[in-house]
Amino acid sequence: MATHISDEELTAYLDGEADAALTARIEDGGPELAARLDGLRFDESQLRAQAGAILADASSFELPSTTPARGFGVMGAAMAACLAIGLGLGFVMSGKPHETSGWMQYVAVYQALYVEDTLSQADGDTSRIPELSAVLGRDLSPAVAPPELTFKRGQQLGFNGKPLIQLAYLSEGGTPMALCIFKTTGDASSISQSVLEGMQAASWSDGRFAYLLIGGEDADLVQRSAAHFQTQL
Repeated sequence: MATHISDEELTAYLDGEADAALTARIEDGGPELAARLDGLRFDESQLRAQAGAILADASSFELPSTTPARGFGVMGAAMAACLAIGLGLGFVMSGKPHETSGWMQYVAVYQALYVEDTLSQADGDTSRIPELSAVLGRDLSPAVAPPELTFKRGQQLGFNGKPLIQLAYLSEGGTPMALCIFKTTGDASSISQSVLEGMQAASWSDGRFAYLLIGGEDADLVQRSAAHFQTQL
């Protein structure tokens, strides 16, 4: 079954490094596994070009002199810059992203930089939700009041030229968590749990959008919250 195949094994398959037995298991894995593979694929030529541009611009990068968008802050801008430079360097040196490929791994690396203070000053303003919903083509308003999580902010990121929406939360214990949504194609898939960059993660697809909920080490909380979001979105 798909849940018995790790992201590392899927990456080996995508890289042509899987043996015959693993290849057979993956190719017989059904629509859920196909959706996970879709989330791990990436455009290597585009990422190499982006990495080169990042490295070329790194020496001249400047933090914004004006007040950044509410809830993000100067530290958030610096964090995003460091992430971009780090990903660019890692890709150029290794030839592929660390551990797994695709947008979910990039989200995981970004989320690994979050601490409670990253979000504690964000005021939970939901005024951008209609705008983010319009960008994505999916009503996000049901995602702002999940049980056990406090909504802190929403922002638009991007991957391969397509919008990637991040909704950020703090758990009752102060753990940063994020629900990221990316428009995709393929079959719907049920919730699959994994560990990315040392954090618990749950991913699923409804056939039009792929979802990733990630953060902390509480697998039960991630599972419950993912089940809630799946029924609401």
